[in-house]
Amino acid sequence: MTPETNESSAPVKAKVVTKDELFGRLQRGESIQLVNVLPPAQHTLGFIKGSRCIPLAELLDRLIEINPSMPVVTYCSGAGSNSALRAAEKLAAKGFDASAYTGGIKEWKAACLPLQNRPSIYYTGHS
Repeated sequence: MTPETNESSAPVKAKVVTKDELFGRLQRGESIQLVNVLPPAQHTLGFIKGSRCIPLAELLDRLIEINPSMPVVTYCSGAGSNSALRAAEKLAAKGFDASAYTGGIKEWKAACLPLQNRPSIYYTGHS
């Protein structure tokens, strides 16, 4: 993959998706990768069903865990945190089709949408 930047070398802007857009995509069975970018201390908030955990601080070191041929949606805790958007921008700069769900796990949980207590996909690499 080749990093994408605009002519001024500014960061690549990531797309933003709403709760309803994300839920609709999941309901339609679209092939997307959900990435929770929260640090482990915040994992008690829960996980959107089908997501994996890659904390923002580890994202660029763990790109091998993300399929570059599938769209990616990042999320964090929600309003007041820009981690999901920063993660999506980092992924977009690396050539991924990345979007950020900025409502986050708090908005998802408040809407009583599908949650789970653990991520669906665990990293199986070596430390």
